[in-house]
Amino acid sequence: MHRQSIVIKAPKTFVDAVLWPEFQELNAALVAYLSEVTERVIREEVHRETGEAEEIDEPPQIGVARLRAHHRSSAWRENRRS
Repeated sequence: MHRQSIVIKAPKTFVDAVLWPEFQELNAALVAYLSEVTERVIREEVHRETGEAEEIDEPPQIGVARLRAHHRSSAWRENRRS
């Protein structure tokens, strides 16, 4: 059993007439609230900036150019043969 779980010992009539309808009402209110908050966050934060994204050049990768130059060099070919 999880920490959020509870066990209620009550007559079925109480559960059916009081507890379950109250739970359904609270659950519907919570779902509506969370949906509203989710929509607002998406609308205000995710879609706030509707302009074009700024394009930037790809940053140089460290060591890639040096590695390619080394592989093309005769020293690398000679080391490979040894």
